[in-house]
Amino acid sequence: MKLKSLFALFNAVLILSFLALFLMPLFLLGGEYFHVFWGKNWGVALLFVLTLSGINAYFLSNWKIFTLLEREDWKALIGLLERKVAGARILRSLHVRILLNSYLVTSRTEDIMKLEATVRARRPSLLDRNSVQFGVPYLLMSDPAKSEAFFAAMTARPRVRQRDWMRWNHAFAMMQVERREEAIRELKEILAAVKEPILELLCLYLLEAYGKSDEGVAALVREGADRLRQSLDEKAFRQKIERSAENTQVLILSRILADALHWLYHAGEAASA
Repeated sequence: MKLKSLFALFNAVLILSFLALFLMPLFLLGGEYFHVFWGKNWGVALLFVLTLSGINAYFLSNWKIFTLLEREDWKALIGLLERKVAGARILRSLHVRILLNSYLVTSRTEDIMKLEATVRARRPSLLDRNSVQFGVPYLLMSDPAKSEAFFAAMTARPRVRQRDWMRWNHAFAMMQVERREEAIRELKEILAAVKEPILELLCLYLLEAYGKSDEGVAALVREGADRLRQSLDEKAFRQKIERSAENTQVLILSRILADALHWLYHAGEAASA
């Protein structure tokens, strides 16, 4: 009902606004000027009708998908989208994106990897657009070598979105396969390039493990941590993380982020104790 109400309200507001705008000359200036007005502006009216028709056609063609999303009927939604993906001549971005998110909600990481293979073979540009979601199974898997290979390939793709997150994932994987110098170099480069506090914190938190044996890294971590603490207090940082919850990567790394926040604001207290 909510979706139907929004759809009806959307159409009612646009249509009434259109009628008010284009019929106003009739009531204010009379029929003669009204004909002149329409003679000059019929193209705008036609464009409006075509645009509204296109929007309505889009929603109606995807009505079943949006209805299942509203109900949170993940089983039915996944089944519908899997059939659409399997039978499509050209994969649609909307179908792939919603199917990906449905797999994530239901923790079906193996199915994400199957979808990845389909997308890679049939429309690889969608792999670039949804890099974080496709990276989730590799971020969570217990095979760090396979994880490192995937993220190395993703960071090498020229059009991949959220590249900085892919680079952090790659550095994390390189730490797991004990490629110490490469991981440090990657994390340093990310720190130098980004101005996103959450990603900066994660880079510093990983680098901190190397600071115990490398004074240069330790100094970089201290400087970066001081800068973050000065720019955001702990409450503001937590709120920033909560506002970024739509980022799949932030959700997946919530445990690491909680540990990193505690390290940033309370590590000195632990050391004193």
